[in-house]
Amino acid sequence: MSILENTYSIESNLYDFYRTVSRFSKRTFYTDRHISWVNCAPSPWPCGIFDANLNTKDIKESIVSIKNQMVRGITPKVWMTGPSMHPSNLDEQLVKNGFVKQSELTGMALEFSHLKSDFERTPGLDIQIVTDEKNLRDWASVAAPGLFGDSDKNATSFQELMATVLPCDMVTLFIGYLENRPVGSSTLFVSNGIAGVYHIATAAPFRKKGIGRSMALVPLLQARELSARFAVVQATKPVKGIFDLLGFTEYCTLSSFVVKV
Repeated sequence: MSILENTYSIESNLYDFYRTVSRFSKRTFYTDRHISWVNCAPSPWPCGIFDANLNTKDIKESIVSIKNQMVRGITPKVWMTGPSMHPSNLDEQLVKNGFVKQSELTGMALEFSHLKSDFERTPGLDIQIVTDEKNLRDWASVAAPGLFGDSDKNATSFQELMATVLPCDMVTLFIGYLENRPVGSSTLFVSNGIAGVYHIATAAPFRKKGIGRSMALVPLLQARELSARFAVVQATKPVKGIFDLLGFTEYCTLSSFVVKV
């Protein structure tokens, strides 16, 4: 498994997930040879421009044109970048043309032979596959605040979106309970033999108890049983340490930009 394959798969799994969610939810997905974007509003995720392949010669004109569409509400208001983007200095070009970096993710990958699963699990933690409306509501009640901040509107719209994806055999949602209270969430997405782990979140009162690592491990163990070739993740700073402990290796950085106000 080459560094190049790992780096490509970190992005391609994410973009395949975007396509799958938009298809099952019948939300907007656009792609051409220069740019792609997904908009699953009112759910806050997934929503953004990605997979840019812009000509270097007219890069300023291309960025300004897309920026104007963002301002007018034609496209999503977030532009995501990664190592496969063209030109390779797209991040720099975006900043030069009126964008500011909003966030940064660490792209990581794991060969299953390197998975570190020998650790003490959180006592009493019961991790279940989401199969019904109650499970899904509990899952969203943990995932949405952890990923998007406290908002009943975000939790409801995210729950409604993911309900449309539950029938997809490429997607499995996991909910963790402690003393019958929903405390942890995660998602497994398997595409082309690559297992992506998403939506790792822990309810605020239960953090720093090892729940996040267990919520990440269970989908990885299932992916290994499904004979996935390897696993990938785009980790936020709060959860990167979890994947370091599980044996993941860092390969790239993915960033998001918004128009500077």
